[in-house]
Amino acid sequence: MGTQRGTRRSSVDHVASAEVAILADDQAVPHWRCEVVTFQRDAAQRFAPSMRRRIDLDRLYRDAMAAVAAIRSDDPDEAALPGSCPFTLERLLTAPIAGLVGTARDASAG
Repeated sequence: MGTQRGTRRSSVDHVASAEVAILADDQAVPHWRCEVVTFQRDAAQRFAPSMRRRIDLDRLYRDAMAAVAAIRSDDPDEAALPGSCPFTLERLLTAPIAGLVGTARDASAG
């Protein structure tokens, strides 16, 4: 279970970090896109339906946002990120990175 928890956390952390990089037009965007694709693929391969009830996306997202805030505390665009998790588990596991970023942008604007 520790590995499953780590994979879930890493996937959400990477998506959140990619959100920040992409929304901020950061030079690290290509790196984060690659990281998200890799972690997303790994998480989807390891996911079992029985895990669904143990996954708290809102908590994982809050944890990821706290980690991002620690790294990007001087970024004025940080406030533009959604305050709560804009993703469903299905989208997080299967959507292309552009779709995830679009979801985050829509949630930030709305």
